[in-house]
Amino acid sequence: MAEVFWFKVRDEGGGDLRTYPKKGVDDAIARMDGAKVWGSAEEVDDQDLDADGLYVPPQGRLHDLSPRNRALIERLAIDIENGDDWDRVDITGADLNRALDAARAEGPGQSATLGR
Repeated sequence: MAEVFWFKVRDEGGGDLRTYPKKGVDDAIARMDGAKVWGSAEEVDDQDLDADGLYVPPQGRLHDLSPRNRALIERLAIDIENGDDWDRVDITGADLNRALDAARAEGPGQSATLGR
């Protein structure tokens, strides 16, 4: 198993950090001078990595959410299947599901973080 992360790299044009479209292992992120997005770790089969140590998460991550968390996303009107809204979250559906459940378990008035 390999541990992969979302990561950010410098935009060639303006030098701004942008999320790379694939997840990567530590070595791949270091080669690209990237910065990990903490809280986005995922374990994948080694065979799912390309030759550069990068991983393309499957599309359709909406199915990763529990019915309760999916209802929350729908109430917030976040378009997680199309457009840029999902990109602003910087985590997978499974990670978002865990974060929402953890925040709910902490209760009202508590500060839940995503490890960033």
